[in-house]
Amino acid sequence: MKFIPKFLNPDEEIIRSGGSLPHWEQQGACYFITFRLADSLPSELLEKWKGDRAVWMNENPQPWSEETENEYHRIFSLKIETWLDQGRGECVIKDDAVRDIVLSKILEKHSETHFIHKLVIMPNHLHVLVSVMGGKLSDLMHQWKGSTAYLINKHLSRSGTLWQRDYFDRMIRDARHFERCRRYIANNPEKAGLRNAGFTLWGE
Repeated sequence: MKFIPKFLNPDEEIIRSGGSLPHWEQQGACYFITFRLADSLPSELLEKWKGDRAVWMNENPQPWSEETENEYHRIFSLKIETWLDQGRGECVIKDDAVRDIVLSKILEKHSETHFIHKLVIMPNHLHVLVSVMGGKLSDLMHQWKGSTAYLINKHLSRSGTLWQRDYFDRMIRDARHFERCRRYIANNPEKAGLRNAGFTLWGE
C-alpha cells in the first residue's frame, strides 16, 4: 500500500505535552519514535545527560529553527542512541519470540489507525517511523507499551516495569527529513555491530 506521509505544518495547531521529554503532536502527522527498555541506560549517565540538556534547553527555548533542532539532536539524541547501540541492560528483546510479540502488537491496525513506514527492533530499544492516522501519538504509545509489556512479562514468567516510562519523538518536517530517518532505521543494526541476529527490520 502506498501511503503519502503528512509532514509538519507550521500553520496548523501543534499540541505540546510532556515533562522532561516534551512531545509535539499534530493531527495526522508522521513521527520518528525511539523507545527503550527500562534497564537500557544507567541512571548516572541519564542524570548527567538530563542536567546538560536542561541547561541547553534554557539557553535555546523553543520553537527551534532547523539548524537549532539539528544541533539538539547532534548533542543529545545522538548520545542516547550511541549508548543504546552499546547493548546495555538485560536486552530481553534480543530474543526472537519476544521481538515477534513486539512486532505483532505494533502492526495491529496498521493501515487503519496508523501506518508503519519503517521500524527496527533492537536488543534494548526500537526506532519507528509512523504516521498516526487517527487519534493521538501518546495514546498509540501507551497502547503499544502496555500491551507488549503484559505479553512479554507473561512470556518470560516475570513481572514489573519493562519499558522506559517516556519516549523520544520527532515530528517529520519534510521529505528529506523522512528519508534521513528511514535510512537511519535501515542502517541501525549494522551501526550497532549486529549482522544476522538480535534484531528485526520491517518496512520499505
